[in-house]
Amino acid sequence: MTSAGASWSNLQDPFEAGQEAASLALNRLDEDTCDLVLVFSAPRYATAELLEGVRAVTGSAPLLGCTDAGNLTADGPAHASVAVMAVRCEGLEVRPGAGDKLAADPEAAGEAMARQAREGRLGSGSGPGSLLLAVSDGSRGNHSAVLRGAQRVVGDRFPVIGVSAGDDGAFTETAQYCLTYLLKDSVAGLLIGGPIRFGVGTRHGWGPISRERRVTGAHGAVVTRIDDGPALALYRDYLGEAADDLSNDDFARTTCVYPLGFSADGEPEPLVRFPMRVTQEGGLVFGGEVAEGTGVRLMLATKDSVIASARGAAQEALDALGGAKAKAAVVFSCFAREKVMGREAAREMRAVREVLGEIPMVGCYCYGQTAPFQAAAPADAEGPPSRYRNDSIVVLALGDG
Repeated sequence: MTSAGASWSNLQDPFEAGQEAASLALNRLDEDTCDLVLVFSAPRYATAELLEGVRAVTGSAPLLGCTDAGNLTADGPAHASVAVMAVRCEGLEVRPGAGDKLAADPEAAGEAMARQAREGRLGSGSGPGSLLLAVSDGSRGNHSAVLRGAQRVVGDRFPVIGVSAGDDGAFTETAQYCLTYLLKDSVAGLLIGGPIRFGVGTRHGWGPISRERRVTGAHGAVVTRIDDGPALALYRDYLGEAADDLSNDDFARTTCVYPLGFSADGEPEPLVRFPMRVTQEGGLVFGGEVAEGTGVRLMLATKDSVIASARGAAQEALDALGGAKAKAAVVFSCFAREKVMGREAAREMRAVREVLGEIPMVGCYCYGQTAPFQAAAPADAEGPPSRYRNDSIVVLALGDG
C-alpha cells in the first residue's frame, strides 16, 4: 500500500523549518518511518541545516528536492517557506544519483546522474525501475541536453519526470537537494521502482498570437536568428520599446508569459520555450533547444486556459493510473503560470484537487519541467518520450502497484 503525508513551514531558522515541515508530514502519514522524502524550499532556506532538520525526523529515507519560486500544496501556493512530502510504500526501491558542472557540460551531467542511479553507487536496489525523478539547476544550462544524457542510460522512452529549480525569479543561483547533499550547478535524481504505480499528465494552455516565424540560426539552447534577423527582433515587434528596456535581470520575468511555441511529433499541443536572457548580438538564450528550421509563434495564455490545462493534466495522470486510486500527487508548475493567474493562483491546485480528490500534494513553481505528455508504470517501451518544457504543469499521481 502507498500512503503519503505533506506539510510546510515558514519558521525563520532553516533547521527548525525543515524539522517542523517533516514532522507534520510524517504525522499526517501516520507512520513512524517513510521510504521517500521530497523537499522544496524558498532560496533562503538552501543550507545544510535545512536538510539536517528534515533528516532529524525522516532518518535515512532517500531525499530529493530543490529551491523553487514558490511551494505548492493542496491548498495552493506558499512563498518563503519549506514544503515536505513523506511517502510510505513497503518494498519501494529508490536509488539516487547526481551529476555536476551542468552549465559546462549538461549532457554529461545528465548521463552521470542516471548512471549513478542505475548502478546504485550511492544506494542499493535492483531492477530497471519505473521512473526517474530529477531536479536540476534552472538558472543555467541546456536542459534538453541534460535529458538526452539521462536517456542515453535509461532509454529514450523511459519516463523521466523532472523540474528545473527556481530562485524566486532571480535566475542567478538555485540549489538541488539529494540525500544529505546540497548541490549547485547540478542535476540530481532518484530511480524509483518496486510496488508503486504512477500516472503522469502535462499540459500548458498557451495559444498562438503571432504568425509563424522560422528559426534560421541556432546552436544548443541559443536561437541567434529568426527570419534571418536577430532573434530579439521578434520580441521587439510585439513588445515594442519595452523589449529594449529589459535587462537580463528581468528579461525572463516578462518573456515567460510570451513563450515561443512549436510543433513536436506526438504532442497534443505545441511545445513552448521562453528565453531567459539575451546575448550581446541579440540572440535568445533558452533553457532547452529550439532547432534551426523550426517554425515558431509567440504564445499567450489566459486564466481560463491555465485552469483548463491544470485540470487536463490531472485527468491524464488519473487516467494513466488505470483505475487505481490516487494516493498522493507531486505537482510541478511553471512560475509563469502564477504570473498569469495573479491573485487567483490558488485556483490551479484547486483544479488538480477536484480531479484527484482530497489527497496529500506537494510541489513547486519552477523554471522548467520534464515529462512525457502522458505515461504510466510499468514503463512502456513504446510510450511517449519525455521532453523538456516551459510554462507547463506536470502532475505525477502516485497509487498502489
